[in-house]
Amino acid sequence: MATVLLGSDLSDNAADAARWALGLCQHLKDLGDVPRLVVTLVVAPEDLSLQRIVSDRTADDELDHLHQELIQWWQALELSGVVEPEFHTHLGGPVAGLVEAVEAFDASWLVVGQTGRGRIARFFLGTTAERLARRPPCHLALVHPDGFHWDQAPRALAAIAREDSSDTAMKMAAEIVAHHGGSLRVLHILELPRINTALVDATEMPEALSEHLREHVALLRSDLQALVDGLPDSLDGLIPDIEVRAGYATAEILAEQKALQANLLTLGTRQHSPLDQWLLGSVGLGVLRRAPCTVIVAPPKS
Repeated sequence: MATVLLGSDLSDNAADAARWALGLCQHLKDLGDVPRLVVTLVVAPEDLSLQRIVSDRTADDELDHLHQELIQWWQALELSGVVEPEFHTHLGGPVAGLVEAVEAFDASWLVVGQTGRGRIARFFLGTTAERLARRPPCHLALVHPDGFHWDQAPRALAAIAREDSSDTAMKMAAEIVAHHGGSLRVLHILELPRINTALVDATEMPEALSEHLREHVALLRSDLQALVDGLPDSLDGLIPDIEVRAGYATAEILAEQKALQANLLTLGTRQHSPLDQWLLGSVGLGVLRRAPCTVIVAPPKS
């Protein structure tokens, strides 16, 4: 049984995520699973302390009060679907608390709304969604209000990279498209090489670079075709478009999303140390910050 964990902060963005999570549960049931939906509200200790000062309640009473607010928030959405949700209130930081909840409920999906902060705070801290996307604890859906919803046909773009989990994310996109109609484009960006001009004859660079790109594009196109051909037989009839191009990954993925008007984008993540993630960032975060659509991020391969 798959468990879908919905992270709520009782906001409008969370309401969009709630509708998406319920649609995901229906999708999983259609595939033969009987999903479990857990709706969780993570409360930071400092926020709980401030609320206690205002309400003059004990910590346990304040948590009980917030638990009731979470239930009332869900009821106000007037949602109905395949499952009745369970409600959970967790004390902790926004990211660590959701990761702990994923582990506690053995969740296979985490669904959150895309939210924003001021530019300064965003630069230094990122949003909860972005911080989760650096190293997602399970399949992570970042729901955009203008992105794919389950009552419409997906226009999916799967960005594929080597040595990460984007092939897993692509299979999820293929599964959604196969069962809901729509289209899927599988995209790989061949990063432009960095050439030391002191070691290469400048007169030979254009020809050498063109030959290098032609060879690698042909190889990558063959790899993508093999990946598509390896999709499960249950997705028979799905014919994704395949695109390989040279460029800079973040810019090219965003340009392709815009050209396709894609409402669903899937990405993978790779194993990085926390220091790598802090210093280097990733293509995924660059895309996430600017893509005006729902994004599914697959966790790193173990």
